[in-house]
Amino acid sequence: MIRSATTALAVLVVGFGATAQETGSPELGKQTYEKFCIVCHGPTGEGSPLGQSLLTVDVKLKSDGQLLDTITNGITGTAMSAYGSGLTQDEMFWTMIYIRELQGDFRVRGSRAEDFDFPAAPKLSTEAEAGEKLFNGAANCIQCHSYR
Repeated sequence: MIRSATTALAVLVVGFGATAQETGSPELGKQTYEKFCIVCHGPTGEGSPLGQSLLTVDVKLKSDGQLLDTITNGITGTAMSAYGSGLTQDEMFWTMIYIRELQGDFRVRGSRAEDFDFPAAPKLSTEAEAGEKLFNGAANCIQCHSYR
C-alpha cells in the first residue's frame, strides 16, 4: 500500500511536468539508492559482503534522524561512506524514504525535505573539503570507494 501511495505521488508530480530531479520525489530516492547504495546494500536492501542489510530489526528501529545521520556522516570504521557533501538534502531525504519503503515502513514525520531536521555534516579544513568535493563529484570516486 505504501509503495503504491508513493508511486502515485511520483506519477502525480511527474504528471505535472516536473522531473524527480526538480522537485524531489520517491523516484529521486530510488534513483539515488540505485546509483550509490545498491552495490553494498543490494537491490532490495538485503545487504551483501560489502554492506549491511537494511532489513534487520536494528536498522529498522533507527529513527529517521539516525538514518539520515548515517547517510550524511557515514559510519566510522566501516565501508559506509558519508554522503552529506555529495548529495543534496532532497536526495538524502528521498533515499531515506525509499529505504523505509524497502523495509516495509513509512514512519517519516515530514513529507518534504525542508520539513526535516538534517544532521550537520562535520566541518572540514578547506583542503579536505576540496578533496571531498572531488571524491564525491567530478572524480566520481564514491561510486566504488568509501571514506571516514
